[in-house]
Amino acid sequence: MANLILKKPTGKKWPDFFGEKTKERSRIENNSAVKSLVSSGFLLTKFLNNLLYSFLINTNSIKKEIESEVLLAKEDTKKIIAVSSKMMLKKKSEVPGKKLTEAMKNKIIDKTIDIFLIKKREQPIRKITKLSSNIEDMLADFEDMTGKKLKAILSTINIYYCIECNKLHCLESVRKGSCKCGKKINSFSDLKKITPVVLPEEVVKFVSQNMWLEYGVESLFRKANFNTNCGVYVMGSSGIRHEIDVIAENHTTLKRVITECKTQPITRVEIFKLYVKMLDLGCSRGLIFSTSPDLINKDVIKFASYANIFLVNAVLELKEEALMGIIKSI
Repeated sequence: MANLILKKPTGKKWPDFFGEKTKERSRIENNSAVKSLVSSGFLLTKFLNNLLYSFLINTNSIKKEIESEVLLAKEDTKKIIAVSSKMMLKKKSEVPGKKLTEAMKNKIIDKTIDIFLIKKREQPIRKITKLSSNIEDMLADFEDMTGKKLKAILSTINIYYCIECNKLHCLESVRKGSCKCGKKINSFSDLKKITPVVLPEEVVKFVSQNMWLEYGVESLFRKANFNTNCGVYVMGSSGIRHEIDVIAENHTTLKRVITECKTQPITRVEIFKLYVKMLDLGCSRGLIFSTSPDLINKDVIKFASYANIFLVNAVLELKEEALMGIIKSI
């Protein structure tokens, strides 16, 4: 873990915060695509949020298609289909007025299976290409509307197929060898290549683990002249480490705030958890941001007020000016 320290201001009886980030968290943060998103200034906008989750859905679908092709490539699909379809194909191999030997019938069956497999393997290729085009079209619309270039948040996957039978041969780099159809793979010309665009692994985690919300909230505190740390584990007076989404301190106004970021409705459980962290970390203010538009229960509001915890729901529906006003008022 990477060590982080937030020192107490002069004259303030706060304990120092000794925070740590996991190596995985640091790796994600240091990814260039993630940095591009963090610096975009659009993290707390509904438009970018919808865009990222659409990218995530399309990326997962592309990877699912690739995984299914990899599994299919490991099986002797010709035998599988031959067993299940042999009787049907045998009837089709009958030629009126002509007597065929068993060898001739099997040759017709094999040829029919080959044609069927080639067409079947075209389906995931077309689907992957379509999903990739969807991502590029959505990104182009976003860039046209905002004037912000975000091409850097995408990466590509190189997928190579046998030029003869459309079977997936390899990923990323060309691998020499032989396809099960008998085709010798000696160079790039023996393969068909598609290069779909996807979200890189780090951005997938950044979106799916809701880190985008944490960094969006952190940016608000920074604009309000707070010193911040995001996504850290902090040791409390009890000797227990607490995971904190955002820590913010202003040494001029002598404010220390710990913030939780949620995509679910705010409940009493969330208030209890944050209140315990505040007590253990010597913090008198807390704040919970939620993207949920659900109304907050009156008992939750009452307990949050008692604990000096500020609640903000439907974050993506609020303009930055309103959010900044909340930060400055706490």
